[in-house]
Amino acid sequence: MLLATVPTFSRVRITGPGPTGRSDDGSPAIGDVVTVWTRRVSDENPFALVELRGVVHGRRGLVWLPEDAEVEVVEPPRYAGRPEDLVTQARPVKAPEGSKGVMKTAEGWPELIWQSDIVFSPVQGWDDPEIAVEVLLCALAVAPDDDPQLRPMLLAALAARYARLQRDPRTYPVARYPWRNRTAPGPDMLEYLRG
Repeated sequence: MLLATVPTFSRVRITGPGPTGRSDDGSPAIGDVVTVWTRRVSDENPFALVELRGVVHGRRGLVWLPEDAEVEVVEPPRYAGRPEDLVTQARPVKAPEGSKGVMKTAEGWPELIWQSDIVFSPVQGWDDPEIAVEVLLCALAVAPDDDPQLRPMLLAALAARYARLQRDPRTYPVARYPWRNRTAPGPDMLEYLRG
């Protein structure tokens, strides 16, 4: 299976370099297990043959692989738990300097939030709260613990989006949300995560 077709927040084993055979210094090796963290993004090289996806690789952090890298899914996306349980872990977080004003900059953002639009958007509160909560539940399930800012920001964002979701009784039919009855996203969210 190609990396391009795998939902974000899946854990995958790299089985081949893909047809383009592109590899960068520090890229994971065949057999390594990584977590898919970003959607497809354009390479900085305008003559690149394929788009890239960011993956989290152990102590190397976020690295970029070509979308045509061959992988096998080790673990599909899952939820970190129920939002009402996770928000009790949330603590106040100071807004990053780069979040102030009209122009957003990387200043103060953890790299794994800044570099991934699928994570950045719900943290900022730009997504529909239903989608934001589900994305954040998936991100929290696989977020590495080695960044002291990452989990606190994800938890604070989850608390804020979940509170917003609960405020409107018309959009909060408790039985409707997938995290009530499942431990992993359904087909619609998996399609969204493929981006």
